[in-house]
Amino acid sequence: MKILLIANSTASSVTARKRVVIAKLLSGAHDVSVALTERRGHATELARAAIVDGVDIVVALGGDGTLNEVANGLVGSDCALAVLPGGSTNVLARTLGLADDPVQACLQLLDALDLGLIRRVSLGRVDALTPLEPGSDLGGRGPASTITEAPRWFTFHLGIGWDAATVAEVERRGALKRYLNHVLFIYAGLTAFFRDTDRTSPWLRVDVDGEIVEGWQCLVLNSNPYTYVGSRPFDVDPQATLDALPTLVVATRFGAGDLLSLSGAALRGGGLADHPSVRLFREFSEARVEALRSLPWQVDGDYLGEVGGMELSGRRDALSLVTPGPQRPRRPEPGRRSRRRRGVPAWLRGGR
Repeated sequence: MKILLIANSTASSVTARKRVVIAKLLSGAHDVSVALTERRGHATELARAAIVDGVDIVVALGGDGTLNEVANGLVGSDCALAVLPGGSTNVLARTLGLADDPVQACLQLLDALDLGLIRRVSLGRVDALTPLEPGSDLGGRGPASTITEAPRWFTFHLGIGWDAATVAEVERRGALKRYLNHVLFIYAGLTAFFRDTDRTSPWLRVDVDGEIVEGWQCLVLNSNPYTYVGSRPFDVDPQATLDALPTLVVATRFGAGDLLSLSGAALRGGGLADHPSVRLFREFSEARVEALRSLPWQVDGDYLGEVGGMELSGRRDALSLVTPGPQRPRRPEPGRRSRRRRGVPAWLRGGR
């Protein structure tokens, strides 16, 4: 197969050594070329060019943002997307069962390609944006999004409201993300809640398949879990899968007690469908979100600014995706006892 490896060299888990090793592993049985992203949106441009060049598989090596850009370039084509984890959270990669180490995940990818494990999956999309009025209060975040940010597909989730304000807070401290990771997200979430969240009046009004709901937070997910907190999945709707249309969730109450209760329920597992503070709509076809104040939004963990509203939809069979096989059995490294760390050799992991 003809493969293009798109790598984000600034992603937290992508080293030059690992990138070279992955390219060599892929080139053992395939025609492989490598491209490095240089700016925001570059991965989308590279993916679209790959379609024109007749590439069969585009492998995205980077964080969730890089993956989103590649997917947006490939939607609607026969060129398939393959995922290798290279960021700090790697939500879709972990949901698919890929190993955390990108080299080990590459071995799973090669097995999947040998077995032809490629299928069409459903995705959600932000169809259009309603820009804010000039002079609107941006809640100390910003910038105001422009209509050119849509349409925008998301591979695993879309967050509108407090969730996106949390991501914005993390991005303000981007230099710390590599080192603090989930601790930074928890700090940012609490900061966004107690400093930025007006809990006396709703942030948004959602019209979903003809039903209108007001609330403080709107989540849309293609798959479950919504994200991970450390090693724990944050379960919103276990019935959300890439074979179905997306699930939309609105938090209709959002006090401190509600936040703790929702977070606890999601971390315990089982989802939020029966939680009294949310309304959940499975496999919705169309939705419109109206801002009752400046609304932050994020797609696949990438904060995109503030909006006055947006239109959403889902599409079946939107993207070809390489689904991984099981992780290869791990064996002791040569000359080492089995109780030591096992898997690919240390030099392949980037260790010593």
